[in-house]
Amino acid sequence: MPLTSPDGITWTNHDIAINNPADIIWNGSQFVAVGAGGATTSVDGTTWQQTGVGVVAFALVWNGQNLLACGMGNCYTSSDGNMWVGGMPLPGVNPT
Repeated sequence: MPLTSPDGITWTNHDIAINNPADIIWNGSQFVAVGAGGATTSVDGTTWQQTGVGVVAFALVWNGQNLLACGMGNCYTSSDGNMWVGGMPLPGVNPT
């Protein structure tokens, strides 16, 4: 669950809109998170909107233009964190 703090002392927990979040990044305009429950985005870290139903990923990277989310032997790509393309299998990876 993401936490925010106005002063680094007092922290507030926020519902992230997906089950089992595994990775969260900032892409320059919004936070993007992935996990077993899909993908979700937030512009402020407090209010989250689920975007990637069916995305099962545990690692997330941003190269300045595209997001790459991978997990369970598949990878997904997105330019904005809202529309995801994928389920591309990774050669030689056995998710079991």
